[in-house]
Amino acid sequence: MDRIIFLDVDGVLKPYSRNVEEWLYYQSNILNPDCCVRFKEILDTTNAKIVVSSTWRIEDKHLITLVEELRKYGIHEDTFIGVTTDLENKVKSKDHNELRWLEIKDYIDKHNITDYAILDDFDFGEYAKDRLIQTEKYIGLTEELKTRCINVLNTPIHRQTN
Repeated sequence: MDRIIFLDVDGVLKPYSRNVEEWLYYQSNILNPDCCVRFKEILDTTNAKIVVSSTWRIEDKHLITLVEELRKYGIHEDTFIGVTTDLENKVKSKDHNELRWLEIKDYIDKHNITDYAILDDFDFGEYAKDRLIQTEKYIGLTEELKTRCINVLNTPIHRQTN
């Protein structure tokens, strides 16, 4: 069974901008190069596959852009194995954090996923707390979080402690 990374984009590989200079920078660089290099290092170290949980999965043009941008960092299309189902109109929760978790949980259950990490800037509370690598939305994926993600993916879920 593959190791899986449930990938959010905004706030992880594309930090939100705090000022005009950052905004202009991110207009010319769709994704943050440092965050993408760190993400590639996670994939190389763990041989993980990607399931897109970001809202970028909803529109084909955004998903195509994501794949094309990550290709610039040596992340190939065959690393992407799926997307989570958009459950917004199927569940009662309007809490975006809970909804994102329910979409990931749905994928985990349907595909019997046991080894996974979640890269997201959302706070899932008690849900998946041992598997969530939560980024700070204005910073994105840091060296420290990269190392934590690698450690999570290298720790089988049945041996992990709370």
